[in-house]
Amino acid sequence: MGEGTKAKRCNTCAKRKIACDLKDPACSQCLLTGREFPGYHQPHVFLHQAFGTPSAKSGKQKVVASRVSRGKSQKAGLQKASSSTTGHRPIHHRAVKYTISNIAAPALSADGLLVQLIIGNFASSHEIGLVHIGDNSLVSLNSRMCGAWVTLLPELFAKSATRTGLLCIGARALGTAISGRLEKDESLIAESLDLVCRGLRALRELLISQEGASDVEVLSASMCLKITEVLLGTSHNGWSVHIHGIAELIKDRGPCNFVIGTAHQLFASFRIFLLLEYMQKRKSTFLASPEWLKVPFCNRSKSSMQTLLDAASPLPGLLEKVDKFRASQSVIEDSTAHEIHLELNAVVKDLRKWETDLTSALEGSLWWPVSSPSSENTNSVDEEAGFTIFYQFANILTANTMCHYWAFLAIALSEISLLEPCIQPSLWPYESFSGPRLATDPSHCRFPPSTQNELSTLSSNICASMRYHMHPSQKLYGPASTFFPLWIALQFFEQDPSPQSKRKELWCRSLFRELEERGLPLAKHLPGCRPGL
Repeated sequence: MGEGTKAKRCNTCAKRKIACDLKDPACSQCLLTGREFPGYHQPHVFLHQAFGTPSAKSGKQKVVASRVSRGKSQKAGLQKASSSTTGHRPIHHRAVKYTISNIAAPALSADGLLVQLIIGNFASSHEIGLVHIGDNSLVSLNSRMCGAWVTLLPELFAKSATRTGLLCIGARALGTAISGRLEKDESLIAESLDLVCRGLRALRELLISQEGASDVEVLSASMCLKITEVLLGTSHNGWSVHIHGIAELIKDRGPCNFVIGTAHQLFASFRIFLLLEYMQKRKSTFLASPEWLKVPFCNRSKSSMQTLLDAASPLPGLLEKVDKFRASQSVIEDSTAHEIHLELNAVVKDLRKWETDLTSALEGSLWWPVSSPSSENTNSVDEEAGFTIFYQFANILTANTMCHYWAFLAIALSEISLLEPCIQPSLWPYESFSGPRLATDPSHCRFPPSTQNELSTLSSNICASMRYHMHPSQKLYGPASTFFPLWIALQFFEQDPSPQSKRKELWCRSLFRELEERGLPLAKHLPGCRPGL
């Protein structure tokens, strides 16, 4: 018998009697409404009786996999998540003996389940692949926060298993940590921590010997261990150490090694993590140099996130200059302050141009306001903070990009305002530049009224986007991308003495606690980090 007819909708959409887009690995209706995805209806076909599926690997990893999938049916999202997936189709056989059966996907090994768990939580299924940007060129979504680099894991994992196994350890650590947080299983968290320790030892040995592992495997393993730190939350220092290790490796290899292939995909995905780390530390970075801005992208167009990072790349170095100027406690070096002031204004100009170019090239809005529902589900904390309006976005890529744009712009504007009294002291009635970072008198703000109002708007915009990021359909990749923007918004509300800002400060702190409860305990360390504003 030939192939059965193709499914017209998934089982959930069929029961709800609504249209289904049949996207792989799960339909958008189920993803966006947070419903369980039962898979697409599988037609009956004739299969050879000897047709079978690979069995799961035995051993300790099989136990982990069974715990990962405990109480859950195998979803289509766990069958295959590579961007090249075409789905399983029935195979014709010439043998005489047949039985009737449902089409079945090959069973995944224990490691396969863990890898697919990572992909499912850190890459939005309906955004994996290619999208159109303003100039209608196609770009890979490799620039998203914790983005499409994870979709490379199946191939990278298979290669690592035949070589050093370093990435295998890193992926197992990350997958086990995700499972432990989702199931609230401390034994899995402890197992993940043990795998992290093993991975760090293996990584150190490989870097010393400089044999066996490729740069791609080392970078991928380091990123897996870094994200595992987010889920373990042992300390903020662990996260920072991994980032700086990745940065040194990338810098040592040079931009020409990240032009094509998997190496480019990894660099484009890691770039935002590196830039945010150096921005938080207020230290200059090689990413701002012309060769690193151009060479890795010489063969392809940049996504909206990548062009945003281009505009923001001078910020870490400028923040370091500001701190060195402040350390000298000099208010007479007008030429130095003026130079930094001009460079910061150039960054603001580039950031605003980025937004103008993006909005003018697209049809429709990047985001739009939605009212907070007036029902028993309304969050009283939201109302107390004055957040009765929240933002809806076309997709998580847009939400990520705009939130970081607002944060970058807030940083640049605040530093410009703090430099102005060094250039024209008589026109600035607030604290001396050489004084404390935060205002000591709560009755005064650090910024002039016009800057204060714009910073308040930018910080409120960031907060208004949080509901979208925190929606259950965004899994872990939505909440994890809120860390830096929310940290910037919190710092503004901390220094603003108005009662409204104090309520918003409490709201931000409550959201950091919610992030910790959602399985991202690294969030608890961020409110105490060094100020960025």
